[in-house]
This record gives sequence, structure tokens and C-alpha cells, in this order.
Amino acid sequence: MTPETIHLQAPAKLNIFLDVKGKREDGYHEIETVMVQVSLCDEVVISVHDAENDTTSVTSTGIPLGFPQEENLCWRAVEDVRKRTGLRRDVSIHVEKRIPLGAGLGGGSSDAAAVLKGLALSVIARVSRPVIQHVAESLGSDVPFFLQSAPAICTGRGEIVHPVRDALDHIPWVVIAVPPLHLSTASVYGAWSANRMPSRYRDAREFLSEFARASTAPLHNGLSLAAQFISPELRRYVEMLPGSSWTMTGSGCAFFCLTQSEQDGQSLIARIPSTANTAAYLASPFTTTADLFAERSPMNISEVKIKLVEGHHDKLLAFASVTFENEFVVRDLKVIQGNNGYFVAMPSRKLTDHCPRCHTKNHLRSNYCSECGLKLPERKIPMDERGRARLHADIAHPINTAARERLQKMVVEAYERESARSKEAGYRPTHDYTDAGPE
Repeated sequence: MTPETIHLQAPAKLNIFLDVKGKREDGYHEIETVMVQVSLCDEVVISVHDAENDTTSVTSTGIPLGFPQEENLCWRAVEDVRKRTGLRRDVSIHVEKRIPLGAGLGGGSSDAAAVLKGLALSVIARVSRPVIQHVAESLGSDVPFFLQSAPAICTGRGEIVHPVRDALDHIPWVVIAVPPLHLSTASVYGAWSANRMPSRYRDAREFLSEFARASTAPLHNGLSLAAQFISPELRRYVEMLPGSSWTMTGSGCAFFCLTQSEQDGQSLIARIPSTANTAAYLASPFTTTADLFAERSPMNISEVKIKLVEGHHDKLLAFASVTFENEFVVRDLKVIQGNNGYFVAMPSRKLTDHCPRCHTKNHLRSNYCSECGLKLPERKIPMDERGRARLHADIAHPINTAARERLQKMVVEAYERESARSKEAGYRPTHDYTDAGPE
């Protein structure tokens, strides 16, 4: 019979906060970390067969794994399920590997979690959720985190997961830079005692509170000094990366930098020197449906409205509003004349910071608080790739390239139709534009 086949994405993770509390009696270190999943994903295909030969096979394409299948967490996940449940069905797994190995991005743990979720979904295997949870905890510290999709505070060895929802507010896009190095996790933790990086935050909750208030709140990884101590090459690599806002993820050796827009991210990647031999990735937060195991269908764009700009100011040609599924509207997209054709920019907001006295939000260029009148301290304004002050950030954006291309195509086509009509005698706008573009 045809096997039951389940396709799942296995996202990478980033530690936007990681603090080591100390070494435990069992030899592990107690940590507190905030992890988020991003759109750099492996593709995992789980096939469950009717045959009962107790066989498990793992194949892969993409980035070479370089070790036998018996050492693969996906294989170990199935074998552990067999021991706990008596599962005899043949299981074959194929991984399209895109997440770099040994970089602190959690690719192996994420793949194993995808396999466990596939077995929970399987009508043939019928593995219960409690079994899946127990196997995940036994496989590795990060595996339980990947059983769900929300950002989370993880404690203990990392296996105790407390989902949170406010960690994505300031992560529209992220650049991930992976050097051609490999660090031993055990060696990095072993060097931590003599190379501690103190945290400015009391705990993860305080970090999240600061991060929710200000996009400029520093990230933290308490293992950074230890990693750079055991690998001088890593320290030299970090010095080659453009800017100063790079944070290591996990125990290394990948670094990441948050950016406010896709364009900023692409520009940052372009500035990484070729001598760094970097594998660079541009990603956004990984999202899924409320049902963690359901595949997402593309949202239908049911209507695009265009508001032409008279007199073309600074290459701005039009505003657009886009309706999805006849239920949800995103307004104030911009159609811009770029160097290589039309470009659709996402709606944005002014970047702000909080008054140190009354905590009111003020624009970054404000000299005085609009609420209490306090003279505001001088703030470092982020710059774009052209050296201009970056005072705005996207408030809505597609989460993958396919969605962006589909949205841009439909908006540009609507603009071209409206622009052609505007040249006709007696032109009147197609729509009531009170709901498209700024007042």
C-alpha cells in the first residue's frame, strides 16, 4: 500500500537572551533563555508504512550531514518511540537540510521535533502526545521547544518551556551570519566559569519587558565570551562583521543581527566582507496556524485599491490598500519608482523611545518629552545603508519571498491599470479613497 506521508517545516531558532545560572550536580548547566523560531527551515518528510519490520531509515539532501543515520536525532526519535510504545511500523524520513550544522541554530533538534509531530499526526502510527513530550525531553534540551511554535522562555537545561507572545514585536527581519567554524558545546560551557558575561537584566522577564518597550534594548548571550575565548578565530570573525549589534545564538558559532525591514537586511548582507567566508541568511519570524500541525494555505488577496499621488513626490507614485479573504485590510502600502522598476513598500511606523521620567513614547528626533517636557538625553539614531537616519520600521510585511512577490505583482498590476485610466479624458478614481493612503 501507499505509505502515509506527512510534510513539515523544521525552523531554526535564535536565542535573543541567554543567561547561564551555574553548573548543576548532574553536570549540566542551569540556563534561562528566550528563544524564537525563524523562517530559515529544513523540510522534513515522514513516511509511515503498513509493513511491520521495525525499520527506520533517514536520508537527506542539501547540506551534508557527515555522520551515520544512527547518530541522527530523527532516527533516535523514532527508535525511542518504538521502545516506549512497541511501534512496529516501518518509518522513513527525508530531510532537505538548509539549516547549517553545529551553529547554535537548533537544526537537528528541530528536525527531530518535526519527526515526533509527524508521528503524532500519523493515522497509522497513532503516537500519543504524552509519549511525544517524554521522548522530546530525553533527546535534547532544545527539542521540547520545537514541539510548539511560540517564542518561549526556556529554563532548566532548556527543556522546560514557557511560551510567551511578546518576543516578536521587534523582530521583523533578521540576518544570520554563519562562519566556517565549529565549536564544541561542551567546551564552550566548560570555559564559561572563567569567562562569564554578566547580564544587565535580572532575568528573562525583565529582558522581555525592556525588549517590548524599545527595539534598541540590547540582546544578551552569556556564552559569548567563553566561545570567543576558546576560538580566537571566532573573535576575529565577529570583528569583521559590519556594525556592532551582532549577537551569538546558543553556544555558537552563528551570529545574528535584527533589522527593521527586508531591504535593511539585504543591505547588511551585502556589506559583509567576502574575506569573512560567511554563509548569510535573511529570515523573519516563523509563523504557523493555530493548529501546529496544519499546513498553511496562501491567503487570498481579494481586492487592491490604489490612490495615485499627484505630482510624484520623491518617487512615490501611489498608496494602496490590500484586502485579504474579504475580511482583513492592510492600508498605506506605497508604490515607488525604483531604479529597477516599481517597488511596493510596506506600511511603516515612526521609531520611538521612552522618556526616562514618565515613559511616554517620543519620536527619536524629539528633543523634549511631549508629555512631561523633560529634555530628552541624546539618542543614537540607527542609520540605513546610505548613511541616512532610519526613523521608520515596517508594521506589516510578508513572511516569505513567495508571499512578497505575489503581493507586489498584484499591487503593481492594480497601479498600472489605475495609472492608465488616469490618462483618459474625464478620469475619476475607481474607488472611494477615504480608506487608502494617509489622511
